[in-house]
Amino acid sequence: MDKVIAVEGHSVVTAGGRMFLYIEHCGIRFMVQDETALHRIKRAINLLCRIGYDKMVRRSNMLTVVCSAPKNNAGALLSLGNAKIFFIDFGPTTTYTLRSLASCFVHEAQHCTQRHKYGDALTPLSRFRREWGACRAQKQFLKLAGGEKEIRYLDSLFQKKQYWWIRTKREQAAWDKWIARNNLVFNGLCDLGIVSI
Repeated sequence: MDKVIAVEGHSVVTAGGRMFLYIEHCGIRFMVQDETALHRIKRAINLLCRIGYDKMVRRSNMLTVVCSAPKNNAGALLSLGNAKIFFIDFGPTTTYTLRSLASCFVHEAQHCTQRHKYGDALTPLSRFRREWGACRAQKQFLKLAGGEKEIRYLDSLFQKKQYWWIRTKREQAAWDKWIARNNLVFNGLCDLGIVSI
């Protein structure tokens, strides 16, 4: 992890002698080398905010979730005083890092949405998320580029209406709404070229 040693305006200097652009967007502070990539990240966040994920994006522990996803030192969480900064190290893994960032937003949004809707009680829906998600969802959302098999499996359940964990019409309606909302997220991210399914 490269430690921040100085901040001047919108520039940040690290202990390794590297300088990055520094910007705050939607409550998250980013350090980037490439302005083009920064704009792609901002467009992805704006997309998620427009469809109602602004509160999720601003969650303080969201940065921890995001930074645990990239591999090969593609991302690291830096602390500057009390400010948390998400640092993206651009290189061969840039595309994967962007996919991980976007997919973590989606994954965390699902978790927050259901917890807010049902509280902490273990409902049939949350039980399904725990059972199915423990073995598949992490791989699916954090490695979208290679998760086509898992996504096809989940889609097949949706198409066949195999909602075996749903017991009431209210849960059925909530789940249908949840599916439609997340399909909108995936379609939007695909349009931006950040996620490929």
